[in-house]
Amino acid sequence: MLVNDILDSRYQLLNDASTRSNEISGCYAGDLLSVVMKSAKTHNVLATVIANINTIAVAVLIDLPGIIFCEGNLPTAQMIRKADEEKIALISTKLNSVEVILDLSRRGIV
Repeated sequence: MLVNDILDSRYQLLNDASTRSNEISGCYAGDLLSVVMKSAKTHNVLATVIANINTIAVAVLIDLPGIIFCEGNLPTAQMIRKADEEKIALISTKLNSVEVILDLSRRGIV
């Protein structure tokens, strides 16, 4: 699957459109970055409410192709620049992380 498969009226891509073609092979939800580092798998998209630069660093460390910021949380301009450099898709949604996982599962994305 691709990041583009996630996008619809509830999910807004916040950075470079080229990240739409990033491949994903699952989803991990977590709001404690040390747990995300331990448990998320390469090519998972991360669903989280944590919008700080460390979230991007974790995505780089474990090769996550995208981050979904839940509950309307938005990344800073610095985060967007860094994500563009690293080719990581940044997506915002008003859904909470449980709703995101259920939605992506129902749609056959994860």
